[in-house]
Amino acid sequence: MRRLALVLFLFLGVFVAFATDAADQSRVIALERQLWEAWTHSDNAALEKLWASDYQEIDGDGLRNKRQALAANVGDTITEYSLKNMKIVNPKPGVALLTYEVTYTISENGKLQPQKHSYISSLYVRRGSLWRQVFAQESVAQ
Repeated sequence: MRRLALVLFLFLGVFVAFATDAADQSRVIALERQLWEAWTHSDNAALEKLWASDYQEIDGDGLRNKRQALAANVGDTITEYSLKNMKIVNPKPGVALLTYEVTYTISENGKLQPQKHSYISSLYVRRGSLWRQVFAQESVAQ
């Protein structure tokens, strides 16, 4: 009887851990979509809330911290975007690495730019009960 109880306890523990991981993964994907919506609406206030205070990003223009990234977004608007092949790796509890492809069009200071296709990596960390993006990298597809 004790063995059965132990097996059930372990099974339920694994199930609960899996459910938590799935919920966290869904939350991270939802946050990433919120970031794209914030860029679409030039909503720096939303970006500021979604990015950690120690946020960093890197792309073809270089490395930027949170303050620099927010300043770089002024005057830019995503006019359309499509995210695909989203995958998450959890190297340890409370950390999620999201990778995916994006195709988007951006208007920079009112001038529509050619459509871009890029690969994105986004690193999220759970701090307390909140997930925040701490790092993002964009690599333009060749």
